[in-house]
Amino acid sequence: MPIPPRPPAPPPALRSNPETFSANAEATILYQWGAFPTWLEQIARFTESQAEAALTAALGGDLPPLVGKAGQFLRVKEDGSGPELVARPAGDALEAAGTGIMVKTSGGVVARSLTSGGNNGIQILYGSGSAGDPTINGVTRSTAQWRDASDTTEAVLSPAKLAAVFGSAGAAPRFTCRAWVNFDGTGASPTIRTGANVSSITDHGAGRYTINFATPMQDENYALVSTCKGAGSLAVMIDALPTASGCTIRLNNGNGTFYDSEVVCVSVFR
Repeated sequence: MPIPPRPPAPPPALRSNPETFSANAEATILYQWGAFPTWLEQIARFTESQAEAALTAALGGDLPPLVGKAGQFLRVKEDGSGPELVARPAGDALEAAGTGIMVKTSGGVVARSLTSGGNNGIQILYGSGSAGDPTINGVTRSTAQWRDASDTTEAVLSPAKLAAVFGSAGAAPRFTCRAWVNFDGTGASPTIRTGANVSSITDHGAGRYTINFATPMQDENYALVSTCKGAGSLAVMIDALPTASGCTIRLNNGNGTFYDSEVVCVSVFR
């Protein structure tokens, strides 16, 4: 049974790149609470299977020679042919630390202590340095700076900084926009001014448009927010049941006829 490979970490969420910030921040959170814990569980199961195999071999009397092997690990060979004794990676350093885990850094595999201090756990994923002054993504910050939402260092991403970027306070959860677009609905075909996760706009005639998503939603149960430029009593309405790949809207003026607007804005939340 091969050692489970560590899943690659997502790219950093940089405020200098607003187009990717939300997506990368969400990917980082999902990685920390999804792929990475799953990998740790796989490592635990791998370790358990190795221990069981080594114990089985030991009870069967198939141990390799023990002379000069003090402090080494007993494991099963990769080809499953039998047990072997190997030097423990950085084992002496971990023993000297007394408590903690082994972390791979640019300087090699080193021991890291597990502390109960706030926000120190992130160094297990990306950092080095001490518990008081962790180095996150190559940038050293004190505990106070790590917790300070006003710190402008791009490489440091903390829960407080995420909350500050979204510009909201309170305990209610925050949800990001999954797609949005600003387009000109007049003329022969709609023209997208700017947006995100919208590949195109389909024109169905006067005042009727389908917003096509670049990456589909997980289902059709999203919230649609839309508005447009116009005079008098103008309404933006859902023209057909939304789908995961897109949604269709219509613009009605006061007398019930469809209307083309030069500014139409649509946002999608899920």
